[in-house]
Amino acid sequence: MFLSSIHAGADNCTVVLGNAETVDCLPFGSVPTDTILRNRAWLATHLNGVAGTSFKIPSVPVPPSFDTSKPHTGYPEPVCHTAASASAASAAGDILFCDGFDSKVGDVPHGLWQWQRNQTYCFFPQPWNTTFIPEWGTDPSIHRGHTYGAPAGGNGYAYVVPKATSALPAAMTSKAMATTGSSGAYTLSYFYKGQTSVNSNSSQVGSTVGVTTPARISPGFFVEYTIDKGATFKPLFNVILPHKPTIAWANQSHTLPSGEADLLVRFSCVTADEDASNFCAIDLVVVQGTGAEVELT
Repeated sequence: MFLSSIHAGADNCTVVLGNAETVDCLPFGSVPTDTILRNRAWLATHLNGVAGTSFKIPSVPVPPSFDTSKPHTGYPEPVCHTAASASAASAAGDILFCDGFDSKVGDVPHGLWQWQRNQTYCFFPQPWNTTFIPEWGTDPSIHRGHTYGAPAGGNGYAYVVPKATSALPAAMTSKAMATTGSSGAYTLSYFYKGQTSVNSNSSQVGSTVGVTTPARISPGFFVEYTIDKGATFKPLFNVILPHKPTIAWANQSHTLPSGEADLLVRFSCVTADEDASNFCAIDLVVVQGTGAEVELT
């Protein structure tokens, strides 16, 4: 029973339409049977070694690997950083962060390794993802005919379809940055879009300022930053999401405080409805010093 109930990413739990407890499961057939058997053999072998158990490990089509050497020597360089460095020339050192959520042809998309996303569980919002995940791609045949459009630039972007039954945000926070190397200010720039099928009666977007876990707020898109490791967040931008139909990409930029050793940026999306047409998306996110003029396409 235990070996058949391990994490969805390693085994064969599948999404059941209408069952909120299966939201973390993978689409049917996305994990090959040989991989499932290999993962179970790997787990059982480790349990025998750690817990002193004596599970009999049957032969499997693909034997598990117990190689513990590092899979790589460092993180991949984002596609956007290569473009930004070439464009910014000598000021490239002032580029603290960038993510165009793109993938080089022939490479495996490296996903959201520069970000920390919210966890998800029953009735709470789905996490952010990229358009390279088939389940969340731009194919209109998925999500009951809804499509989320082309990127603002490049060949991918990040977005979230919360599908939550409560007005809680799906949040994504950047890795830490030090705004201490530029003689001037630092700027955050990005493209965003989104929509909601829920009409908000409020003329003001709710605020998440000063709370570690944002409270229930109006449907909207929020951008904030923190300089105290997430204890408090300060607002940069918020907007009530438009009602259908969806809008085109919009560009925003904000000044960030300089002289900070541990600055993080957070993007949040609140839709408060399970309709798959409710979403938020971001693309071409860049944090740079004033000396670096960067144009990403």
